[in-house]
Amino acid sequence: MKEVNVLSFGAGVQSTALALLSGNQKTSIPVFDFGIFSDTGAESDSVYDCLEKVKKHASFPIITAIHKKGLKHSIHEAKQTGSGFVGVPFFTKKENGSIGMLRRQCTNHYKIQPVHKEIRKQLGYTKGQHVKHTVNVFIGISRDEMTRMTTPQHKWMNHVYPLVQMEWTRSHCLDFLKKEWKHKVGKSSCTFCPYHDNQAWREMKNNDPNSWNEALMIDETIRNGFQHTKESLYLHRLGVPLKTIDFDAILARQDDQIDFGFQEECEGMCGL
Repeated sequence: MKEVNVLSFGAGVQSTALALLSGNQKTSIPVFDFGIFSDTGAESDSVYDCLEKVKKHASFPIITAIHKKGLKHSIHEAKQTGSGFVGVPFFTKKENGSIGMLRRQCTNHYKIQPVHKEIRKQLGYTKGQHVKHTVNVFIGISRDEMTRMTTPQHKWMNHVYPLVQMEWTRSHCLDFLKKEWKHKVGKSSCTFCPYHDNQAWREMKNNDPNSWNEALMIDETIRNGFQHTKESLYLHRLGVPLKTIDFDAILARQDDQIDFGFQEECEGMCGL
């Protein structure tokens, strides 16, 4: 059975480090047969810029896969038509002020499944056809993110975590990129991901106006919910419009330090 080595590329810190380490004789990382960038259609400009730069540099092809027209399009479609799947874990707010959260399903539909579908396509398999290859999917989860490691959904697929094997943390990847890559690499995640912490929201507001404006637009779009959701929806856990939040004040308060950690963010595969 032929083995194929595939990089799950998110254009974030860890997966960019893996792309640059492909075939490095000092590591056990092979030359990848190809990489797949699973595009939600909602990444920041810096992520797409990194993608293009790495594609030009890499010794292997990097293919973009996308579910339908992307997550942002699905949100607008669901809002306009009252139907369609979104699956983003937006925060809910009931009339009594209680805050909840919708079920997170966007990772599987807009990140994981497009990769699996593209792998089958690249290997020449039609829908439902038995896969006779062994596919090693290399994933950029580092030593400090081991809780995100998972078992693959298919028997023909192996998940490989070389950064964990090398005992590299995100800091190791950053140090490596400073030496080997002259371009800026940011965090891979949707601009309007509800898992952003207050620090990330403030950073976006202050330094990434395109992403911030997109997040504001989505926040307003989802406000009155969808056909299947009666509660008001928000991007921020406070259950208030994103545009009204003073992040400097929140971060200055010692009594409000509860935030989602980096392990809830979408680095390449949103927790795959």
